Amino acid sequence: MRLLLSNDDGVLAPGLQALARALHEEHELVVCAPAGECSATSNGLTLRDPLRLEMHDLPEGRFHGLAGLPADAAKFGLGQLMADTPPDLVLSGINNGLNTGQNVFYSGTVAAATEGVFAGIPAIAFSRDREEQPDFSGAIEVVREVLAMWQRRPLPADILLNVNIPALPRARMKGYRFSRMGVARFKESFHGYRAPDGRQWYWVEGRKDYHDAEAEHDDWQVHNGWVSLSPLRMDVTAAEWRDFAANWEMS
Repeated sequence: MRLLLSNDDGVLAPGLQALARALHEEHELVVCAPAGECSATSNGLTLRDPLRLEMHDLPEGRFHGLAGLPADAAKFGLGQLMADTPPDLVLSGINNGLNTGQNVFYSGTVAAATEGVFAGIPAIAFSRDREEQPDFSGAIEVVREVLAMWQRRPLPADILLNVNIPALPRARMKGYRFSRMGVARFKESFHGYRAPDGRQWYWVEGRKDYHDAEAEHDDWQVHNGWVSLSPLRMDVTAAEWRDFAANWEMS
């Protein structure tokens, strides 16, 4: 297959290199990712500054690093590097940290994949539970298995498959489960200090507030040893929108 690889951890991130290393012999790869780490930037775009392109020739091929955000990089890959020969699939990751629950809306990893869906190309985002020194070998086995399943029965092009992987060797993972996007979230705290010039500054920190208690939710499944597969649509309109329209008095 012809694949576009991207991420939000940066073009030289270990997870992206591990992904390319695992796939470059069997597939035709184009790698385009942000030049630096861009977590939690969602689908932000760089519209007021030029985008500098840097290239890194690695054993797995040429990696294009764009001085922008994940959505910029995916758009550039699709609209510039692969404009004449679009990919069969867009892959984003492997992210060092889960993108479950409400994090889906903040995630640059998911955002890079959504650019494929916006262009009518199927996309998969891969994230692994965070570790300081991650071993991506188990996650790479999951990537290969998911791609094999996708090739046997592709999902529609308007579906983004969000894959979240436990930080376990593949043999210790229980298997795969399709899941709903849960509601697990981060709780932010703000730590202020006053600079010598009198201005007030704040550092923001976040911690996981809770894990979902629902067995059908993505966060619960990963923390109970399953690989979570969440099919996402870009239309986030509430299913009962017609009920709201019928019940509101509008002129």
